[in-house]
Amino acid sequence: MKCTNCQGEWTPPANKSLSTCPFCQADILQMLNEQAEVLSTEVILANMLQAYGTDLLQNQQRLSAIISDLFAHDHKTKRLLLLSVRENIPTQLAKITDSTNRETQTLAIQHRLEEEAFLKEGVAEQIVSFWSDTFGFYYEESDESYQLVWKNGYCGFMNSKNEMITPCKYDDYELFREGLANVKLNGSWGLIDKNGVEIIPIKQYHAVIFSERLAHIYSNEKYGFIDRKGKEIIPLIYDNAKPFNKGLALVKLSDKWTFIDEQGTEIIPPLYCDASSFSEGLAAVRKDNKWGFIDKKGTEIIPHIFCDASSFNEGLAAVKWGNNLFGKWGFIDKQGTEIIPFKYDYADSFNEGLASVELSEKSGFIDKKGKVIIPFIFDFCDYSFIDGLVMVMLNNKIGWVNRKGNNVIPIQYDYADSFSGGLAHVVLNGKEGYINNQGKEIIPIKYDRVHIFSAGLACVKLNGKYGFVDKLGKVIIPINYDDAELFSEGLARVELNGKVGYIDNQGNEIIPFQYDNSRSNYIDQLYYNKYWELLGSKGLFDKENNEFIPFETNNPESFNDGLALVKLNEKYGFIDKQGNIIIPIKYEYSYEALYDNLSELKYTSLKDKRKLNNKQVK
Repeated sequence: MKCTNCQGEWTPPANKSLSTCPFCQADILQMLNEQAEVLSTEVILANMLQAYGTDLLQNQQRLSAIISDLFAHDHKTKRLLLLSVRENIPTQLAKITDSTNRETQTLAIQHRLEEEAFLKEGVAEQIVSFWSDTFGFYYEESDESYQLVWKNGYCGFMNSKNEMITPCKYDDYELFREGLANVKLNGSWGLIDKNGVEIIPIKQYHAVIFSERLAHIYSNEKYGFIDRKGKEIIPLIYDNAKPFNKGLALVKLSDKWTFIDEQGTEIIPPLYCDASSFSEGLAAVRKDNKWGFIDKKGTEIIPHIFCDASSFNEGLAAVKWGNNLFGKWGFIDKQGTEIIPFKYDYADSFNEGLASVELSEKSGFIDKKGKVIIPFIFDFCDYSFIDGLVMVMLNNKIGWVNRKGNNVIPIQYDYADSFSGGLAHVVLNGKEGYINNQGKEIIPIKYDRVHIFSAGLACVKLNGKYGFVDKLGKVIIPINYDDAELFSEGLARVELNGKVGYIDNQGNEIIPFQYDNSRSNYIDQLYYNKYWELLGSKGLFDKENNEFIPFETNNPESFNDGLALVKLNEKYGFIDKQGNIIIPIKYEYSYEALYDNLSELKYTSLKDKRKLNNKQVK
């Protein structure tokens, strides 16, 4: 951490609240409020967590209230952060503890945010960037004509002719994009083509996503670019990188952003402390705490005079005039001319001719002439229309209206997620289910809990029992388990009669119910929740050999990189997807060893690695 008052730096104690700087004793929150207009979002968030402790992430109501206070000067950022809290983004990112797999997991969270919250391009990326930068840690449409097939916990691909183009041997996957698909095996990623041939061998890179001719990759905490043969075209030297967009990529080096071409040549000097990718020929960039717009030659087209700005969309850009605290939003054209007056508390970009704006703490939509199309009567409006509908909130209830503002799905739900794949998760009177875009219940609103879909199924809880339903609401795996987790790498952890086993998405028992429930005997559940999910290092401790084996997954009981944690006779170890014991079931599960020695752990025979059957795995 770095004090904004005395500039002193220190390492935050894990998961502990610290309200004052240890050097100058200045009150952290007071500093933030006084300097909010000049501090970056990431600095404010990091200091907020320093002051309140990372337990704050578990309390959505309190977290939202503090964000609303700290970002009262910046309505746009506040709105994005509140949305991130609603979608549980900070908690998901905080759980990413494996730095070698961080890029893949971060991208997956960003994908889910785009797909499940239906955020338009750039918004999900910005939300994830806020929090990933805070914690110190980023895409084209996928081709769904190829079906994923899971067998015994491993996946493969089937084409439209029902022909398997790969065997079921991979741990994880991403769908085809531009004719290539990411596949994961033993913790490393590679790319296959539509014939199942490995175009880029499975090696140390994380998920590889092509944009135009090159893919930006992440390895050893640096970014670079490779071509479709896996050849490194632009070295891994950057602190951050965004995909290529019309021949240019936005990269970050030494706290400054710049643009490079496909040869890695710097096209625009590294002058900017913040920047967005080019959209409609211009890029919004921030210099000296003011935003303006440049063209692809780096020429300043619109001066740096705005305190905030979004990218151009449909010929207009939403910009904020004045200062961060009292400024107002309006819209300009590509010559910088004011088209819609600066009078709104917040304005989002245009999408299909309409833009969501806020005025006097109420939300509605305007057209490109500034005419009010949907009146300012809602407490909240989502960013864009999906299938002609947009989510709105009124008096703490959620529903959907059409482009004329007519109520299509009643404003009655206590909670709801945006539509994804034609379905939206809703909560009504304490019960959960899914509706379609006509408001019809597809998965009946009768369950005590309904989780997100994984492997084509959603885990549901009813009358204290767990099972799985498909997207038509049909019960695929009977609701008779005592506990169940989401599917991970093709298998789901389930509990029955006090024993734990693993099933596939057809309900077949892959690993027998023979292990003890590692969650039933925790001395203190709150202690578990606090340290299990939030500590940067967690693992097993062998008191005899003084070995520490760090967990490399956010939920070690679910499969990750082909391994899952199990408990038997009060001891812990790891198994693979065939049920073979890979790490002997002999270890103590010591919270005290984790917390008290977190900063001093020395890995002896397992230094920086873990041994699996006398093999070392990164």
